[in-house]
Amino acid sequence: PIVEYMVDQSLIQYLLSKTNTKENKIRALVSIDESDDEKFPLDDKEKEKIVNALDEVKIIDPACGSGAFPIGILQKIVLMLGRIDTDGQLWLEKKTESLDPILRQKILKENEAKNFDYIRKLGIIKDSIFGVDIQPIAVEVSKLRCFLTLIVDENIDDHHENRGIEPLPNLEFKFVAANTLVDLPGSKNNSLFEDKEQIKKLKLLKDQYFVSNGYDKEKIKSSFKDVQREMFKKQVAFLGQGEMTMALADWNPFSNKSSRWFDPEWMFGIKYFDVIIGNPPYGFRNVLSAEEKRYFRKVKGISFSSGDSAELFCKYTFDNLLSNNGILSFIIPKKSLYGEAWEDFRRNYWLEYNLNFLLDSSKAFGDVLLEANAFGLSKNKNESLVECSYLSKKGSIVLIGQGKKSNIFLENSTAQVYLLKIPKTLWEKINNRKNESSLVSGKLGLAIGKPFYSETNTEYKLLKGIDIGRWKIKTHRWLRNIDKLDWKQAEEFLSPKIVAQRLVAHIENPIPHIKITACRDIEGIIITNTLMSFELDDRITPEFWVSYLNSRFVSWYMYNFIYSRAIRGMDLYNFYLQQLPVPKKVLDPKEQEIFKDIVISIESLSINQAKNNDESTLNQITNYEREIDQLIYQLYDLSPEEIRIIEGK
Repeated sequence: PIVEYMVDQSLIQYLLSKTNTKENKIRALVSIDESDDEKFPLDDKEKEKIVNALDEVKIIDPACGSGAFPIGILQKIVLMLGRIDTDGQLWLEKKTESLDPILRQKILKENEAKNFDYIRKLGIIKDSIFGVDIQPIAVEVSKLRCFLTLIVDENIDDHHENRGIEPLPNLEFKFVAANTLVDLPGSKNNSLFEDKEQIKKLKLLKDQYFVSNGYDKEKIKSSFKDVQREMFKKQVAFLGQGEMTMALADWNPFSNKSSRWFDPEWMFGIKYFDVIIGNPPYGFRNVLSAEEKRYFRKVKGISFSSGDSAELFCKYTFDNLLSNNGILSFIIPKKSLYGEAWEDFRRNYWLEYNLNFLLDSSKAFGDVLLEANAFGLSKNKNESLVECSYLSKKGSIVLIGQGKKSNIFLENSTAQVYLLKIPKTLWEKINNRKNESSLVSGKLGLAIGKPFYSETNTEYKLLKGIDIGRWKIKTHRWLRNIDKLDWKQAEEFLSPKIVAQRLVAHIENPIPHIKITACRDIEGIIITNTLMSFELDDRITPEFWVSYLNSRFVSWYMYNFIYSRAIRGMDLYNFYLQQLPVPKKVLDPKEQEIFKDIVISIESLSINQAKNNDESTLNQITNYEREIDQLIYQLYDLSPEEIRIIEGK
């Protein structure tokens, strides 16, 4: 459903920008449900505008992989054309309008008996669909999917040669193996495309090659290479044996070799695209080498603070390949919604341009652990409502709502789509009662590993995340190799403090939520970077802070409005910590006094429960935790109904 959703949203935005047709009519046309077509009918003029727009659209998947997006958008365009132009006359007339009238009439007559979906698909593939991938095998798979989608619409006729089955088209100029992110060397400083006569010849040869076979196919290949050589000679004469001319000589569209550069105007005859759609490669460890990162940052001047290749794809394709008013629709890591490293992309793209939709697609692909998010971004400064949705566990797309950016993006520029799900009054109440200045800052433990761990006694104890539980330190290890430590940094932890596990746990039952695990460290033990410690304002007591972190309110708030309902990879870093709405009321010392006795009682019970595993003790702890929850709710003046929302009831 994700591919279909992204395809639908992209085509909706494209048609809105090209036809000025009402949105409800376009959405009805794009949807699978035909009943809404009757509710929002198109008149003949609107149909003609849409047919013309679909005839002109240029679409590319810059990391096409198996071809899911190109084929998905191809099938949707065919479906739409079939609804508004049932007999295909509008579309076919558009395709043949530039031909000689006699030839045009002949073509129209020849195609009368053919399956029109086949003809449409062939035309759309020829003029509108393009794909690039750095892996030649991926390009071949994309071509194969194109072939298969054509074959299913062939008319079988035993009385005709080859049973009436047409030769499959040649797709070497539709899908190319190349590095999308690397320009043709030197092309930005030189005018490669001034030789309009030769470019026109290449365009004609590409069109002829698309449907050629046998001897004709080989002849066109040879002619293409001849024209290419002529252009190359002119470039050499003009530029000399430079980097660009060598790169051009190296590209052979008829081989399976991947080009180290990509130039859409040279390879496809198109400079900009109306729709860029796909699933770019994610990652920063194995996807981009250190040398490649330096190239993009220093040579190309592209800042991608996440270090993730997906962010690089987003910025590069939006800036260099997308036409004005075109739409970029990608599925990328979910941390793009809330992660600190993605802040630059959110601020300078999502907030700067016209964001059309956000889809929390969570674990969109079963065999991929990484969570994902899909978005649609139009290259204009219009401010349309942002459609926010999520992928349910049953696999359907569920609409959360539509909202202005100001209702979705917080002050720190994170995109919190689930804000549209709670009553505005509850959100305003929390915000109006929060303290505006920072009262707490987080400090990550030491980045040390096994060489510093000891099972035998040494002078100093050492804690890892696994060593603590809620309200208690369960165990510890010992610190060795002190002489190899940055001791000045280490001794900062040698005082009583609150510690919390850096990794935030996601729990499914009874309802999906996260769990912060925090406790007091009364001794002052050195900690590793699997734990966070906290520097508290003098007005905040440790007992209140550990109670606040372990409360249901904080769990609910962080899950929904800090981590955007992520299920893995959440860290309690300072960036996320600063987003907590610590209540103003707590600055009154009287409001914090009650937490001290409760925390001491829970800590004592937790030690006993760990020793005896006693159910009645566990119930006592649970009751105290409920009391803490109620005290936190009171600090925000929450009503019983609002508390039920927080507790998922």
